This record gives sequence, C-alpha cells and structure tokens, in this order.
Amino acid sequence: MKSKINILFLICLLSITLSACSTNKTDSAKSSKFSPEETNPLPTDTYKEVLQNQAGFISTDDNQEVFLNDFLSRNSKYEGTYKVTRFTVLDLDGDQIPEVVLELSLDYPEQYEILYCCNGTVYGYNVVYRGFEMLKEDGTYSYANSASDVGVEKISGFKPDSVEKETLGYAQMASDDSNSEISYFIHDTSVNKEAFDTFLNQQNEKKDMQWYEFSAENIEAKI
Repeated sequence: MKSKINILFLICLLSITLSACSTNKTDSAKSSKFSPEETNPLPTDTYKEVLQNQAGFISTDDNQEVFLNDFLSRNSKYEGTYKVTRFTVLDLDGDQIPEVVLELSLDYPEQYEILYCCNGTVYGYNVVYRGFEMLKEDGTYSYANSASDVGVEKISGFKPDSVEKETLGYAQMASDDSNSEISYFIHDTSVNKEAFDTFLNQQNEKKDMQWYEFSAENIEAKI
C-alpha cells in the first residue's frame, strides 16, 4: 500500500513539473513577440508625439529610449547628423495597424527608420537604404546587397528587438567561389532567369508608396 502511495505521489509531482515547464515555454515565446491584444489600434497621437519630439521611442539598435532629435544627431553609430526628409504611413505587416517609415538623409537617402506602436510604446527599427528600396503600396520592397544578391521582401511581423521578413523572391550567387553561377528563386522555388526577370518586372510595375515631406503640417494631416 505504501509503495502505491509513493508511485501516485511521483506521478503527481511529474505532472506538476511538466505543467510548469509548459507555462515557462509559453511565457518565453510570448515575450519574444508582440501579442495582438497588446497593440494599440489607433496609435496616431503616439506617433505624432514622437515625430514632434515630445516623446521618446525605443531604438531597437541601442535597446534604449531616445528622442527623435537625439537619435538623428548622435555620432556614435552614424557619421554626421541625419535629418528626416520624407515619411510615409502604411500597414507593413498586414495587422490593420499602420506603421510610420522615416527616410533619413545626409546629402541623399541613407537609412530608414520604421516606427511601430505597441501598447502605447513606439519602437524604432533601422534599415539601410539598399535594404528597403522602392516601397510599394502593398508593403513589399526590394533590396540589393550586390549586383548578384537582390530580391523582394515583405515585413511579416515585429518583435521587441527585430522585424520578421518574408522573402518573396531573390537571386543569389553561389557561396562557393569556384562557382559564379547565379541562382533564382520565387517563394523558395528554383526558377530560371526569365521567370525571375518577369517576377521583378511585375514587382516594379506595382504602385509606389506615396511619400510626404517631413513637416509639421504633413504630420498633422497624414498621420
């Protein structure tokens, strides 16, 4: 009888342990990605405060809160002082909640900062110019790391420290130096160059996203 009690006790203890582990995994997964219920459906006032330098945002590059003017003028990471030349507003990840994209320039466009609002807090994600070219109204954009490394992507989600991207098509040279052949893919399916060129032409024909001059009037009118 005593042995049966011990066995039952061990079974109960094991069940509690497994349940705790499952809870910890769930909490960990939840903390790594924004939850839909945490998203503010109308973050326009929050965006305006950030753009008007009245409130800070979390720079995911530095993992700290900064004000826009300080972010633009810092010299520790970027050379010189940036200015916001243009901005646009669109739903990049398809969650029915808009993001704000800032074009950062010195003498010409150099960077983009994507602002995403969640639970009343704005997060900023920096993207180099060639990594976010020709933004379209459907949220797709092109990138070009080199002449043989180009593609089309779309942002599929945001995390507290990064963005999730979906690659729709790309061309890439083999990593083996002895092989200079370029491979072409559409949705991870290997295609020939003609099919890939058609894919790029269709992408280029999509309607470009409208950009607005960065001004107090446009911030009030467009956000």
